[in-house]
Amino acid sequence: MCGRYQTPTDIKKIEEAFDIKINKKIYKANFNASPAQILPLITNNNPDQLQFFRWGLIPHWAKDMSIGYKMINARIETLDEKPSFKYLVKKNRCIIITDGYYEWKKIDSKTKQPMRICKNNFEFFTFAGLWTQWKDQENNIIPSFTIITTDAYKSLNDIHNRMPVMLNPEIARKWLMNELELNQLQKEIISSKELISYPISTLVNNPKNNSPELTDKI
Repeated sequence: MCGRYQTPTDIKKIEEAFDIKINKKIYKANFNASPAQILPLITNNNPDQLQFFRWGLIPHWAKDMSIGYKMINARIETLDEKPSFKYLVKKNRCIIITDGYYEWKKIDSKTKQPMRICKNNFEFFTFAGLWTQWKDQENNIIPSFTIITTDAYKSLNDIHNRMPVMLNPEIARKWLMNELELNQLQKEIISSKELISYPISTLVNNPKNNSPELTDKI
């Protein structure tokens, strides 16, 4: 699962990697990105722009947007089976820009330690995702997205048994432009040797807390 993550502070590297321009007046680093927030991503229909969509996919058939809370993640194993996702795999791909995500490691029956998972060189990377658009009763169009997940590496399994599908920029571009089939995607995930995890402050437990200190090792 992936229920919290961070968006990068260094936007210059993102611009260079994807040949895009980012409006510095609009973009702000988010150190505690949470479901239902409006967050940055790149979609296959506008690969030269950074867009901002709601986290938690709202299918076109949904009666209200609350279903998005249940669709922040999509399991890669069943993407081509679930009605909410299978029609999006080919035509509605996206990549979510990040430099790490959070999970909660169970210490005992009463204690969970928040952990940060990121690249060992602390460079930004991306999550593979899917996006769609939903229209409310007032005909307002709300774009939303979900993060694709897979079985966690053994090195991360004691933290959580699932992890997001993490891609380096060059592979992310291939996913975005439909140059990777779904059955090839898992083979291109960032290797476990490139990842590290470490404990962070419990301040991250509250989505209202949003500061660089959340990523500090304790």
